[in-house]
Amino acid sequence: MEQSNTTTEATINANALIDGNLYALASLLDAFKAGVIVPAADIPHDQRAEIRRELHCMGQVLNRAMEARELPSLPGSMHLQRHNPTRVDEAALIERAAAAMLKRSKRDGFVYEEPCKANSTFDPSTQTLTLRNVNGVLATYRYNPIRDRLTFVEVRA
Repeated sequence: MEQSNTTTEATINANALIDGNLYALASLLDAFKAGVIVPAADIPHDQRAEIRRELHCMGQVLNRAMEARELPSLPGSMHLQRHNPTRVDEAALIERAAAAMLKRSKRDGFVYEEPCKANSTFDPSTQTLTLRNVNGVLATYRYNPIRDRLTFVEVRA
């Protein structure tokens, strides 16, 4: 009887491990579909297309395996989740740009004016961040989402 319980427990653990790996793979494929995970920019277009095709086929095999094991489909990615992967955290960018502007003002010798977070804006179409306060535009920065980097464009005179 002791041997039977050990075997049953080992089978349950193995099944749980398989199920967990299936869910992890499903989560990874969901993250790719959602754009959280993207192919590197230096990969040629035809190779990116091949990667997408292979991941699509992998998703189909995964769906069949989950159906065979009668696993429920869980919505969304369990790993690598972001609040909204396509949305830039504007408040964090404004903080970073304000800190950069303060450093620049000390280095270049101009008077620093505190930007107003409510008046400062980020334009996703041009990837530019404009720092403003009650006096108008203070500085403009270009955002590179791939490198997560702000680049100084201009300061109000």
